Amino acid sequence: MSWIGHEHIREALQELADEELQRRRWAEPGGEVSSLSEAVEQLYDDSALILELEAGREVYSPQIDDMLRELDVLLKKLNTPRPVEEILRDPRMATVRRRAGVILREIDARGKQP
Repeated sequence: MSWIGHEHIREALQELADEELQRRRWAEPGGEVSSLSEAVEQLYDDSALILELEAGREVYSPQIDDMLRELDVLLKKLNTPRPVEEILRDPRMATVRRRAGVILREIDARGKQP
């Protein structure tokens, strides 16, 4: 197995699961700075997760890995250039939040820490 940035994965999932954190980071001027695109990049690219998933190598478990693949598909549909408030109100973002939270809890339940 290659290097996997588990902490990047956890942090990105936390951000994707938490609407209040998203508002603070994505929408408040002068506050913390992030965006949906940055959270997605941290989750899949910065962590090297996408390389493992695309190669078919198990990262957490077949079930969790499948959930991460499904989340990637949802995020690609949602992550388009448009105003932040529109993204935050999008019903698909609510689905992303729920799924990111479930995935994070599943990872934590497995005790798979870096």
